[in-house]
Amino acid sequence: DEGGAFIFRRIGSSDEFALEASLIAPDAFENDRFGSAVAISGDRVVVGMPRDDDAGIDGGAAWIFERVDGDWLATAKIIRTTSDWYAGFGSAVAIDGDVLAIGAPRDDLGGTDDGAVRVYRRLDAADWMLEAVIVAGGETATGRETGDAVALDGDRLVIGLPTDSQMGSNAGAAATWTWTGEIWTPEAEIRAADVTGLALLGAAVAADDGRVLLGVPVTSAFGQYAGGLASLDLRTDCDSDGTPDYIAVTAGNVPDCNENGQPDSCDLEQGLD
Repeated sequence: DEGGAFIFRRIGSSDEFALEASLIAPDAFENDRFGSAVAISGDRVVVGMPRDDDAGIDGGAAWIFERVDGDWLATAKIIRTTSDWYAGFGSAVAIDGDVLAIGAPRDDLGGTDDGAVRVYRRLDAADWMLEAVIVAGGETATGRETGDAVALDGDRLVIGLPTDSQMGSNAGAAATWTWTGEIWTPEAEIRAADVTGLALLGAAVAADDGRVLLGVPVTSAFGQYAGGLASLDLRTDCDSDGTPDYIAVTAGNVPDCNENGQPDSCDLEQGLD
């Protein structure tokens, strides 16, 4: 039960993939669950092992592997600097270049089992510096599982909170944070207005080129617990003020009387009602 991860490489331009490497943790131990989460960026792979015990029983960890001269080598192990039993650090991982995000959905920093995300930046091959510890906004809560899913898209971090209950019990939510060049700051909290009960919005997240996808695995919009997907486009900034239209509207910074997702000032310029 130590776990493993496998890397496949596409063969030329064909639709076939060949096994390139089988990865195991250098310190693999029974029930570590190595491979519970994986992410790749270029020649760098991160693998979560949320039941590693180095930072307390099931406190969790992650391993970094890098491709060197055709071989995949373990270059760093990331663990928490403080002990937190059953935190599940490594349950979700994301990497983009030299930036790494690791979720610990049962971390107690913001409240019992409320979860947290830690962001690291690479200094050299084996040295990753802790850059930020992120907990959900608002009052201290419990059981929101912040960091059950994470994604990185350049200077934007997307975090899933699938058991957030603001819109109903376990309706779920997501949060975005952005890197200013000096610190990570909260950008938006995302919830679905038409979700009032169990949906687990944010159980899975993905982000690329300003677009964000959120998994909603138990929504019944398409049949009982059939699941679904929410899509957001954060690229549109119709008034060029540096804030995506979706963020400006949902934060209440600008009016959107016709609820079309863009500021009324842009509607007037475009001749829309």
